[in-house]
Amino acid sequence: MSRVGQGNRHEAVRIGFAEMLRDVLVASIRKGQFPVALLGLILLASILKMPSADVSALVFRIVDLLSSGRLIGYVTTLFVSLGWWLHAQYLRQVIDAEVRS
Repeated sequence: MSRVGQGNRHEAVRIGFAEMLRDVLVASIRKGQFPVALLGLILLASILKMPSADVSALVFRIVDLLSSGRLIGYVTTLFVSLGWWLHAQYLRQVIDAEVRS
């Protein structure tokens, strides 16, 4: 809860789920991460709509595939992509610091 006021008067402002979701999506659009956020929302909505027995079967199936090594390529790709993204962010900061100095 945040406080907004003029002078000595403070009023509590409630921020609901819809406002929070709107702010997150607008921030993701500004940062160029909207497709990832949209994909995450679609995945979350589809999992929430599934019956609980199907969700538990899905989780056990994914864990089984991970333990048997069948998803090792996907997991490796995920880690390599994450490392590339972190390295690109680091290089942007370094280059920005060089340009400013």
